[in-house]
Formats: sequence, C-alpha cells, structure tokens
Amino acid sequence: MAPENRPQNGTTSARTLSAAFLLAVAYWFALTVLIGENTNADLRAVWLAGYFFEQGDPALIYRMSDGVFTMEPPLPWIAKTVEDGLEMSIFPFVYPPLWGWVTSHFTTGYTFEDFKVFATVLNRILIPACFFLAWRILKPEMSLLQFLTVGLFMTAQLWAFTIPLHTGQFQILVSFLILLAIERERHGAPVMAGAALALAASLKIYPLFFALLWLSMRNYRAVLAFSGFGAALGAASLMVSPWSYHAAFLNELSAISASYVISGANTSLGPLLAAMTIPVAEMQSFNTEASGGNAMWEAGLKAPVARTIEFAAFVSTLAVLCAMAFVTRMRDPLLWGVAAFAISWVSPLSWLYHYITFLVFAPILIDRLGWRGGALLVLCVAPFSVIVRNILSLHEIGELEDLIVSATTSAGLILLALTLLAFALPRKSLREHGSQMVPGE
Repeated sequence: MAPENRPQNGTTSARTLSAAFLLAVAYWFALTVLIGENTNADLRAVWLAGYFFEQGDPALIYRMSDGVFTMEPPLPWIAKTVEDGLEMSIFPFVYPPLWGWVTSHFTTGYTFEDFKVFATVLNRILIPACFFLAWRILKPEMSLLQFLTVGLFMTAQLWAFTIPLHTGQFQILVSFLILLAIERERHGAPVMAGAALALAASLKIYPLFFALLWLSMRNYRAVLAFSGFGAALGAASLMVSPWSYHAAFLNELSAISASYVISGANTSLGPLLAAMTIPVAEMQSFNTEASGGNAMWEAGLKAPVARTIEFAAFVSTLAVLCAMAFVTRMRDPLLWGVAAFAISWVSPLSWLYHYITFLVFAPILIDRLGWRGGALLVLCVAPFSVIVRNILSLHEIGELEDLIVSATTSAGLILLALTLLAFALPRKSLREHGSQMVPGE
C-alpha cells in the first residue's frame, strides 16, 4: 500500500466508525422514544411459567385449552399479576416445558424487573444482528453500514419489529437462530447450522421445516446435526419436566391448529379463511382487562372447510419449497427469504413478528433498484407501518377492522415475497458464495 493512501484510508475508517456509532445511538434513541416503556407481556408469560414450574401442576403452566385456543393465560397468573401490583396484558405460555424449567432458575434469584432489563437489551442487540446475518447471507454490493441503516429504519417503523420489542417476545431470538443456521450452512459449517436450527425449533416448532429444505438440498450433514441436537434438547426436556407438562404443551399445539385468532397483529392465511367462513355472530371476543391490559382479539373453532383449505395450502407450499430446494439447492440466497415468508404465511398461527426472518432480506431492494427499490419497499411495508397503524386507530372501521388490516398486510408481504422471487428466478449462473460445504468442517 502506498504511503500516501494510508491517511485517506485511516480517515475513511474513522468516518465509518463514527457513522456506525451515530447509527447505534440513533437506533437506541428511536426505539426508546417510539416504543416507550416495554409492557413485556409475552416475557411475563415465560416468567410466570418459571415461577409456577416447581408446583408440578401443568394447569399452572399451560391454559389446558378445551378444543379452542383462546389465547388466555391460566387463571392463577392473573391473580399473581394483580398481587404483584402490575397492570398489564397477560398471554399464555406456548413453549416446550424445557424453557419453563430454564426460567425457573431465574425466578428464584432475580426479579421480573431484572428479567425485563436483560430481555430488552438482548432483543435490541439481536435485531441488528439479524440484519447483519442477512447481509452475510445476501452478500450485496451495498456496505454493511448502508444495509444496517435501512434495516434499523425499518425496525423503528414496522410493527413486525416494534411489537416483539414491546412485548419481550422470544421470536426475535428464534429469527436470529434461523438466520444464523442459514448463514452457517451457506458458509460451509453444517454442524453449527444444525445446532442453531435445533435450538430455534426447541423454542418454536416451525423452524424444523427449514430442515426439510436442507434435506431436499441433500445437505445431510446439516440435517443430521439438526436431528442430533434436536433429540438431545428433547431428551433434556423430558429429563427436567414430567410427561404431563409435555402432554399439556401438545394439547395447546393441537388447539392452535384447530382454532382461529383474529387481531391486528395476526397475519396469515388462517385468519383470512376463518373470517370468510365463520359468521360474525359465532366469533368470541376476549381481552386482558382482568390483569389491567388493553389487548383485544377474537377466537373460535375453524370451520371444516377452512381447516381443509389451510392444511392443503400448508402441505402444497412445503412440497413446492422442497421441490425448489431440490432443483436450485437454494444457491440464490433470496430463495431463503421467500421460503421464510411462505412457511410463516401458511402456518396455523403466525403473528407479524414471525416475518422478521423474511423482512431482514428487504434492504436488498435498494441494493438492486436504488430509489425505485426504496419506493417499492415503502409500498410493500406501508400496511403494517407504525404510521399507518396509528392513522387507522383514529378511525372506527368496525368489526372488520382487524380483517382489513390483516388482508392489506398480507398483500404487502406477498408483493415483497414475489419481488424477491422475481430477483432470484432469472439468475442462471452459480454464484461463488452459493450453498456449499467446506470439506472437513
């Protein structure tokens, strides 16, 4: 390197570091202002599951739904929350018993406030980490700083990010682990990839469907690693908690598959089908007023025709994704973003934050199309932006409000997914950073 270039490079590095520091400060400040004090309603469910874990009664951990998943917590949780002097929404615990056991070790030595601080800091760090992993997966021409700038602006403006940050939702960690698994697999580390995906699936079941894509790609090392680590986590859960807890957990999963939940934050095929096939008079309304919260939603059993269509769509989507993985071996990284959207949209109960894994790929539009890509990105995400949702909240749309919001949100997400797919399909040449394994990993 020529001596005359060193000061210039040093200046560039200093400017980059300064810009990164200012971006981090702006990001943290924006979240503090826009989100305000976190309710941590979802985190409270995990905490209460740990608090009651040693009682030995699955009814103190799970709702024990009788056919219908109403999204209500066990009644003792409400009493405990009121006793603690808290006024907040309380939701049920729908994680494997292993995580109730893990949390039980925190409830004895730390307060819920301590747990909130830890979760808040962790989630705020994991969001930019998700965009970093997406940048590593995509390898765009835009710099990491540019990619993060777009991504963190999206974080501050989209409900898909602000809701889980506000409620302390574990989905942020799940999305991070899925992206880590994809990134590691693409960079020749199938064992670490399988371990990351297994950990994600031990929190929420749906990540296991990404392992099916690895199987279709014939990446057997990643699949074996996923199976091995997944079996170990399953065995650990059985060792630390009684079978009655696992039976109760499986009962909740069955109830979720048979039920619909309609709210402004629930966006997938299921609620749309349910709303179209179930009379308004049969919808049951629920809220969290008993614990001092202000959340509201509707729930009930899906009509047989809705369940049939939803199941057929789910199986068909998985079949198409597996066929795509078999043919393309997912060499174009954009296909992982498309797969992340499709799996979430046809799953029985997907909240907006389930699309984090998909949305972190979105800054690629600006990389590929410049300002036109930015305009297209705004068009796609506007239906579930904080600004649009705040405007809608000022107007009474009536009983169809949540359905309209869900439908327009789905339309935006589908448009974004189709755009990514359009970028991926015409590319016929293999890229050097395609999905390959390094021998001897």
